[in-house]
Amino acid sequence: MLDSEVRNVTYKAERGDKTAQYELGLYYSKKQGYEHYAKSYLEKAAKQQHPEASYEYAKLLLGGNSNSNMVDVAKYFFIAGKNGIDEAKQQFRQQGALYKKAVSLLGSYGSYGGYCSDKDQFAVLFAKAYMDNHFGCQSDEQACWFLDAAISQNSRNGDAVALLADSYYLPTLGRQQDLPKAYKLLKDLTSYYRNNGNAHIYHRLGEMLENGKGTEKSLDDAIGYYKKAVEMQHTGAAYRLGVIYYSKYSECRKTSDWQTSSMKCEAIKFLEKCGENRNAYNYLGLIYHLAGEKSQAERYFTAAAKLDLPVAARNLGQIYSTGNYGETKKKSAVTWYEKAALLGYAESQYVLSTMLEKGENIEKNIPKAFEWCLKAAELKYDKAIESLKTHPIFAPCYRLYGLLDGDLEKVQRYHKLEQQLGHEFADAKHLLNALDRRKSSPTKEAPFQRYEFLGDSVLGVACAASLSKDQPDNWLVYDLHLAKEKLVRNDTVLPRIAKTLNLSDVIMLDDSESNHPVTAKMLADAMEALIGAVSFDKGILAATQVAQTLWTADVSIALKAQPSKPPVVVPAVKAKPNQPPVAKKVKAKSSQPAAVPAAVLPSAGVPKQQRRLSNGAIQFFSALPNLSSDKLSAKLDKRPDYAMLQNEGKKGYTPLMYKVERLGKRPKQKQELVACIKTLIQHGAQLQDKGGNGKSAAQLLEGSSVDQETKQSITRLSYRR
Repeated sequence: MLDSEVRNVTYKAERGDKTAQYELGLYYSKKQGYEHYAKSYLEKAAKQQHPEASYEYAKLLLGGNSNSNMVDVAKYFFIAGKNGIDEAKQQFRQQGALYKKAVSLLGSYGSYGGYCSDKDQFAVLFAKAYMDNHFGCQSDEQACWFLDAAISQNSRNGDAVALLADSYYLPTLGRQQDLPKAYKLLKDLTSYYRNNGNAHIYHRLGEMLENGKGTEKSLDDAIGYYKKAVEMQHTGAAYRLGVIYYSKYSECRKTSDWQTSSMKCEAIKFLEKCGENRNAYNYLGLIYHLAGEKSQAERYFTAAAKLDLPVAARNLGQIYSTGNYGETKKKSAVTWYEKAALLGYAESQYVLSTMLEKGENIEKNIPKAFEWCLKAAELKYDKAIESLKTHPIFAPCYRLYGLLDGDLEKVQRYHKLEQQLGHEFADAKHLLNALDRRKSSPTKEAPFQRYEFLGDSVLGVACAASLSKDQPDNWLVYDLHLAKEKLVRNDTVLPRIAKTLNLSDVIMLDDSESNHPVTAKMLADAMEALIGAVSFDKGILAATQVAQTLWTADVSIALKAQPSKPPVVVPAVKAKPNQPPVAKKVKAKSSQPAAVPAAVLPSAGVPKQQRRLSNGAIQFFSALPNLSSDKLSAKLDKRPDYAMLQNEGKKGYTPLMYKVERLGKRPKQKQELVACIKTLIQHGAQLQDKGGNGKSAAQLLEGSSVDQETKQSITRLSYRR
C-alpha cells in the first residue's frame, strides 16, 4: 500500500469506517513492530461486527497472550462464524471443547489458563450457540451443560438466569413449560440487581405481566418494566410500549378524553425508538391516519409496505381506494392490494378478487378473481368461503376445482360447457366421466360408453317429441321417422353441435387416441354421452330438455322440409301349395298419382327367374362398392326402398350385407364403411334381414375378422331401430 493510500485509509478509519479499519489493521499486522496498531484497528472494526476483522482480532487475542480474556476470543469467533467464515466456526467449537476439558480437569469450574476470568459469561455464550443452532451445532444436552456451568459459577449472571427462565417460559432445552417458575426466576434476579438489571429480563417480565402469564395481569407494572428495558435501548420493549399507548389513544378518541393528545405523543415517542421496524412504521401510520395527517400516514405506511409488511400494503390500498385522492392514487390502490395479497394477506386477496370480478380500477378478469377468492378461502377468510359457496360464478367453478386437480384453465372450460348446456351438474363427476375415453385396462370399457348408451336413447326420445309436437299437417309418421333419423346422425348433426360446444377441448382421450386429432365419431359419442350424463345427474326429463334446447334450430329446419313419398309395399299373392308366391300387380287409379314401383319383389323365397330388378336398382348395385356414405345417403333419401334390395346374383346379398362383408376384407376403409352401414340402417335396413341365400348381415358380421369394439358399435346402431 502506497503512503498516499495509507493516509487516505487512515483518514476513513479515524472517522469510524470499519472496512478501512480492517484494511489498516491487516496492513500493520504485516509490518514488524506495528503489532500494537494492527490490534487497535482490528479491535475497532471487530467491535462494529466486521466478520473478517472479528476473526483476525480473535486470532490475535488467542495467539498473543495466554491470559487473554477467553470470552472475547469466543465472542469474536462467534461473530465471524455467524457471518460465514468456516475457520471461525471451527475455532469457536474448539474453544468450547477446551473449556469443558478445563472443567473436567479441575472438577469445580476452577481456573485453567485464560479461563479464570469471566468463566460464567464464556459458558453463557456457548449455551446460546447450542440453543440457537449456530454453525449447525444445536444440542439441548450441550446447551444445558454450559448453562448449568454458568449458573454454578455465578448464580446472579443475568444472561444465564434469563436463558434458564426462557427455557421454562418458551419452553426450550427439552423442559416442560412452567410460567410461574420462569416469572419467579426473573423477579428474584431484578430484586438483586435493583436498577442495574438486564434489558432482556425487564422486557420478559413486562411481557408476562402484560399478558398475565405466570402471574396476575398488570398493565401498569408491565409498562414500568418495559420503560426500564427501553432505558437500556431494548427496541422490543419500545415497540410494546408504542402499541399499548396506541390502544390507549384509540380508546381516548372514542370518548373525547382529555388525555388523547398525551397518549398520541407517548405512542409516537416509543414507536420512533424502534429503529427500522416495519410493525412500528405501520402503527405510526395508523396514528397519523387517525389524526388526519394524510402525508405522514402515507409516509409510514409506505415505509412498512416496502419492508414487505402485508397489513401496511393493505392499509395503503384501503386509504387510496376509499379516501379523497386523485385518479392516479385510486389506481395505485390495486397495486398495494396486490402486494398484500401476494404476501399472503387473506383480506386483501378477497378484496382484489372482488375488484377483478367487477373491473374496479383494473381490467375485469373472472378466472383471476376466482383464483384470489380461492386463496383467501384457503386462509380461512370467512367472506371468501361464503363466496365460493354462493357466488353465481365462483360456486360452480369451486365444485370442479377439486376434481380437476386445481387446474384453473380446465375449470374454466368445463364451467363454460355447463353454461352452454344450460345445466349445472349436482355431481360434477358425471360431466367428467361422460367426456373420459381413457381405459383403465385393455379389457375394460371407457367411462363414457355407459353414458353414451343412455344418451343415444334419450336423444332419440327428445327429437321424436319435438317433431311430434310440431308435426306439419301434410306429414305422415314415415316423414317423422326420416326426420328423426337425420337429426341423430353421428356423421353430420351430432359432430356439428359438438363443435359449437368446443367438446374437442374437453374430451379426455385414451393413450391410443392421443396422437390423432379428435374425429367426428368421437365428437358424436361425446355429445350423446353428455346427454346421458345429464340423465344420470337430474333425470331423463332434464336431459330431454337439454337435448331439445340444443337441437331447436335443427328441428325447425327439419320441419320445413317437404314430405317424402314412402315406398309402396306390394303384397305377395297367396301361393298355391308347392308353388312360390306370385306378386300382385297394382295399377294406380286415374284420379290418383301413380305409386312408386317397388325396386324388387319381396320375399327371399322367390326364385331367381321370378325376381327382377329395375334398371335404377341394377345401377345402384353396380355403383354400391364405390359409393361414399354421403353419396349413399343422398341416393337413399330419394329411394329409401333401395336399402332393402336383394341382388339377383348367386349370393342374393342386400346392400347392408355387401358393406358388412367389405368391412371384414378392407380394414383400412373401416371408418367409411361403418358410416355407410349406419346410413343403410338409418334408412330401414336391418342386420337381421336375410338375403337370397338365407344368411343375414348379422351372421356375416359375427363371422368376420372385424374387431369386437366395431362389432358392438354396429350392433348398437341396430338396437336404435
